[in-house]
Amino acid sequence: MDFSHIDSLKATLNPYRLLSQNALKNFHDNLVLQWTFNSNAITGNTLTVQETKVILEAITISGKNLREHFEAILFIKPFASNDEVLSKHTIKSIHSLILKNIDENNAGDYFDIK
Repeated sequence: MDFSHIDSLKATLNPYRLLSQNALKNFHDNLVLQWTFNSNAITGNTLTVQETKVILEAITISGKNLREHFEAILFIKPFASNDEVLSKHTIKSIHSLILKNIDENNAGDYFDIK
């Protein structure tokens, strides 16, 4: 069997594989849930899948995916574990990460209160 025949068979099959955006989102959300649950279980965490789901839904900001949350968390983590003073630049950077793809016009901008 040559590759052109395989490509032809695949082309015939592909239209039947289409998933709706909702189905893809559900699949992605379930994959993230299972990945998080199993990653936590490996470290000895005793949360159930349902408890993990509740926590994921509670800690995520609407409109942001988990990757964006991890990006912000990884940026902030060194500041939480050190005795560093947060500068205005750092605070604006954190604010920008959180508002990215939510409110681009105000991301990284805040008013000083005196």
